[in-house]
Amino acid sequence: MCCSERNELPGSLKSLHELTRRFSTVAIIGTKKATGKTEVLRKLIRIACDKGRRIGVTSLGTEGEQQESTATSQRIAVCEGVLFATLEGLFRSTKILSELLHLSSFSTAIGKIVVARTLASGELMLSGPVSSSQIREVVKVFREAGAEQILLDGYAARTTHAVPSIADGIILATGAVLSDRIEEFVEGTLDVIRLVSLQEVHASLKQNLVNLEQGVWVIDKGRATKTGKKTILSLSADYLEEGDIIYSTGAVGESFVKSILDKDLQSGLTIIVKDFTRLFISFGTLRSFLERGGSIQVIDKATLAAVAVNPVSGTGKVADSRAFIEALSARTDIPVIDVCMENRP
Repeated sequence: MCCSERNELPGSLKSLHELTRRFSTVAIIGTKKATGKTEVLRKLIRIACDKGRRIGVTSLGTEGEQQESTATSQRIAVCEGVLFATLEGLFRSTKILSELLHLSSFSTAIGKIVVARTLASGELMLSGPVSSSQIREVVKVFREAGAEQILLDGYAARTTHAVPSIADGIILATGAVLSDRIEEFVEGTLDVIRLVSLQEVHASLKQNLVNLEQGVWVIDKGRATKTGKKTILSLSADYLEEGDIIYSTGAVGESFVKSILDKDLQSGLTIIVKDFTRLFISFGTLRSFLERGGSIQVIDKATLAAVAVNPVSGTGKVADSRAFIEALSARTDIPVIDVCMENRP
């Protein structure tokens, strides 16, 4: 049983509206696949339709997953006037009368992307852009077409669409599919919250870093010195000392951070990346690095607007939503909601 088969109640919709209305672009991400991102998207679309707000919507993935996401896409109910981006093939097969606005300048592995406006209510299947540059093009077209708010639904646990330079607000979908044991659910969700909520660098240091050219830099007393390494993968932990501040304009991976932990250099060491999507390390490694005195900061901090809990597990068993929400709320200041259940007193 999925959320859409349960009662939809005004109280939960009101909470979601209040938490997201100030954002111009909302990215929906998940702790893993099938955590209820599509249900969150449905609710946000319903809110916009009820409020008469002009929105743009799309769902994204990666080149290797787009064929799968197309084959397994769920139908999304929309009202008249909704802007949407989807593959040409899906656009041709849609039964909603729509106005074609834009054909993408790029091609994905299985076709170009169409941006259109619905001229009637009905159901859509969405499979849109896959890379940051493609997402930016679609967002730009949505804006030019008058979208007041843009909704970006990711595929599985991907976060490409959630970079702060694209989305100014994020909703994290989680739930019993992560684990039907409350303790494991809470810890698994906190791992993602911890990643998305990484601390922003001090404003004065940020000014010194934003215009640096590609590469790896060591920061000393606010001054940046280039290491001569193009990526952090080629930087040996032997190069580092406790208390160093390292800034990488690219990605930071598991092997580099683990090498720091192996040499016990993490105490007082700070790694700076552009945003949380540049970190490709396991949650266990991230947790160890932070707990053992290391720090990871970002130039562009993400804004996590809410955590949406889906109490339905992968087997269809419905967990105690109240218990899940209360346990998670006790461990984080981020608002935690259940968009599937009635408003509680």
